[in-house]
Amino acid sequence: IQQASTGGESTIAWNEDVTKQVPKELIQYIRDHGGIMYERKYRDASMDTTENKNNKNAISSPALSKQLAVSWQEKCQAKTRKEAEDYWLHHGFQKDHLIWESDGTLCVRNVETGFVANPQNKDELLWFNNLDTVGVCADGSGRPPNDLLKQYQANRWKAVYAFRLEPGDWLVIDNMRVQHGRLPYPVGETRRLLTVLTK
Repeated sequence: IQQASTGGESTIAWNEDVTKQVPKELIQYIRDHGGIMYERKYRDASMDTTENKNNKNAISSPALSKQLAVSWQEKCQAKTRKEAEDYWLHHGFQKDHLIWESDGTLCVRNVETGFVANPQNKDELLWFNNLDTVGVCADGSGRPPNDLLKQYQANRWKAVYAFRLEPGDWLVIDNMRVQHGRLPYPVGETRRLLTVLTK
């Protein structure tokens, strides 16, 4: 672990506690609009040229720029489009949600309900999505009304704990029960944590 000199605290929140902060109107809105659709884009590494890499106007937004920093060849460890498609199909994505754009960019979409069953109580549904940052309603109507999103964004911090991890610390969490993230830290600082995923 290498922490930044200031900021960069780790954050965790129990999904059960976060769910209690979600406005009932927002939950109903998502259900009425078919769930949540996520979209990711991966550039075609074979189209990389010096001109394209230096063209700062080629990518219209910081969010899209971050997505296109990774190619589908790298993400899928693939050499051909079919190998890339097979990668996503193997992970449960639908073929009609894999869209090839004219410049070779692969657009990957998936639709989720926005909720998961509580592992401790299967009859209870927990809020489990990124609607306020990267998702849109599955029926194509866009994101929910800003007043509902802002209310949720403000309330969810009531369920968040922030702390600094130090060298030698381990944090073991269940991704289905606990949300996790970090707070911002100054540009130019270095913050490095090692992550292991298991089932």
